[in-house]
Amino acid sequence: IGASDHLRYRYIFKEEDTLQMILAKVGIHRKIGANLDDEGRPKDGAKYREVLAQADPLRVMQMLMFVMVPLLFSIPLLWLFVHPLAAAGVFLLILAPIVGANIYYRFHKLTLYEDYLWFRKGVIKHTHYYVLYEDVKYVQTNVYPMTSAGTLTFEITGERIVKTNNGEIKLSNRFHVRFVSDVRYHHLFLDLLFARELDWEKLPQSPTAMESYQPREIASSAPKMSQELFVRGISIVVGLLIIGGGSILMVLQARQANVSSIGFYIIAGMSLLSMIQFVFIVLYVRSIRYILDEQKVSKMWGIFFKSKMGIHYEDIDYIGKKYGLIHKMFGSGNITVNTVGSSNTDLTLSNLPDTEQFYKLLKERYQGGTEEDK
Repeated sequence: IGASDHLRYRYIFKEEDTLQMILAKVGIHRKIGANLDDEGRPKDGAKYREVLAQADPLRVMQMLMFVMVPLLFSIPLLWLFVHPLAAAGVFLLILAPIVGANIYYRFHKLTLYEDYLWFRKGVIKHTHYYVLYEDVKYVQTNVYPMTSAGTLTFEITGERIVKTNNGEIKLSNRFHVRFVSDVRYHHLFLDLLFARELDWEKLPQSPTAMESYQPREIASSAPKMSQELFVRGISIVVGLLIIGGGSILMVLQARQANVSSIGFYIIAGMSLLSMIQFVFIVLYVRSIRYILDEQKVSKMWGIFFKSKMGIHYEDIDYIGKKYGLIHKMFGSGNITVNTVGSSNTDLTLSNLPDTEQFYKLLKERYQGGTEEDK
């Protein structure tokens, strides 16, 4: 925590005893022979679960849809109006990440044990992560469009301080497991595993069995739409005025003959762009939800890529409230959630209309539950 760099042992012999001793210092007891074979893989009968990355072509295209879709539509146009070689080049540009991801992510594997996880990645250079569950601050999921697959992001306790020309920056410790099937199921499985409320044998073994293990929702809220539209609308208007004003000045400087018609098209384009942005703002704000359940405080958001992150109550270091000038205008506020070892806020519940009530419920859970639970 707060280290300026990792502690590295370079060019040491790859010996299992050395690895076991280093891991044992942080409480990870990885014993070859008992539950693992000579290659460090779990034996049959060992308590573990493997999560594999499956980067098939469809999932790669779903993850990169905002790049892939325009490129796909451009292929016939390039073939007809430019040159077949240009269309072939775009096709290869689409094919390269699909083939590359299929090869690269085939070697990614996450193994969950009773008290720690082991993540391996890399084709030529292999990287291994060993993390105790108690050192995981939170897990975030990103679900790809039109599929149940997605990315698991593990945020680990501690930060690294990196020195740059502009001063020091703090980087969190995290890693990503991409192209995971049924990513929501694995997220809930991890929540149950971290909560330690069920024995390993009682954990649900399939997505269908997981439904009965959903934690009970205590309260939920969402940002105040009027405030979001006001704040984001001002930034959009200012941005469009700068872009539109700059465009009109360029036209005037160029001394075009039909300045009025060009100005009309610029204003019409700006109006259309502002309407599209307005629709996206409404859809995005409507997608945001803040949830308190029996285990954690969570945030959900996203239009195309659905994201969710949650912090367990026992991992919270402190919580805070903030009321700015605009908050007072709209009768809202922010709640901040920090975990141990973080100098920055891990989760911000923004522009809550029921800030005091939500803060009270969160504080009760954070401090050990309500009198009814006790």
